[in-house]
Amino acid sequence: LIDFLSRATSLFAIAEKEDLKINFQSTIWPALKGLFSLKSMPASGLYFLLSKVKFIGDKISNSEFTASFLNIICKAMDCNVAKLQTVVSDNLLVITKKIDSLSFKNQIYPRIINILSTTNSHSLKIQLLTSLKSLYTLLDQNIINDNLLTNLDKIRKGDNSAEICMLISSIYEEIAKIVSVNAIANKILPNLISILVSGNISKGNFDTLMQLVHKYLDRIKKDREKDLYDDKKEQQGDNFLNDIKPETTKIDNSNQDDFLSSFFSANNKSQSNTSSTQPKTSSNFDFTSKMSMPITTPSTNNNFDLTLAPKTNKNNIPSTSNISLRNS
Repeated sequence: LIDFLSRATSLFAIAEKEDLKINFQSTIWPALKGLFSLKSMPASGLYFLLSKVKFIGDKISNSEFTASFLNIICKAMDCNVAKLQTVVSDNLLVITKKIDSLSFKNQIYPRIINILSTTNSHSLKIQLLTSLKSLYTLLDQNIINDNLLTNLDKIRKGDNSAEICMLISSIYEEIAKIVSVNAIANKILPNLISILVSGNISKGNFDTLMQLVHKYLDRIKKDREKDLYDDKKEQQGDNFLNDIKPETTKIDNSNQDDFLSSFFSANNKSQSNTSSTQPKTSSNFDFTSKMSMPITTPSTNNNFDLTLAPKTNKNNIPSTSNISLRNS
């Protein structure tokens, strides 16, 4: 393997020259394909293959790339060797163009978060976060809201340097373009305020973050105002109703009194004229008595059922050390 890699190094040096046309598929790729099926490989060999990701990726199909490279990429990310993790990070944008989004979400993204959470290499963190700033679009909303935003805050608390704080803030700014107002209010704003309070940032950084916080507060205001009632208009409505006084209508009874006086006067005259000619009767009408109404009792044979129906309920890499490529 070491002899092959030394020959392959020279061969790649020739093949990568633009003025020489070498059929990669027929001269190099058939021999390289066997390396990806090995059970173990020296770290130097793994590093060599990963350093040629872009060149090889341009020569083979996406399906061949995924079948050959995805396994060794994952092994390199899991090995805790900073130099191997760095060479993967250097080529992340190339790798993600050759694999499908599901492979990124299930295989690459979790390993990026794990490296960011465990590595002591500040430069590797910067490199991975810079790549993540453009790769987050490969994630769906649920992963962004429930996983990425939470992990970014944990990563920032593990490395509170100004460079990490501002890089994570720039990722927040990108994510805010595609997430809902609720995600901004519940995830992004609290994380930004945490950086303002405890981040090792400069005054200029502080001012930049304050502008970002005000920007998101304005966005929340615009979103919420259209759904809220205007309490001033409501108060004006209440005052309007209180100002309305019921009008009382004064009834003029003068005409009625005149009519009744004339009526009874005429009636008395008529009675006086007829009293002498009509015989007196002993029957008098009692105008003060009330009219009686006949009381009827309901038939006892017809009964109403009053019962209710029941209710129902519902670094440096030793060339001799081997890295296992077996899946755990």
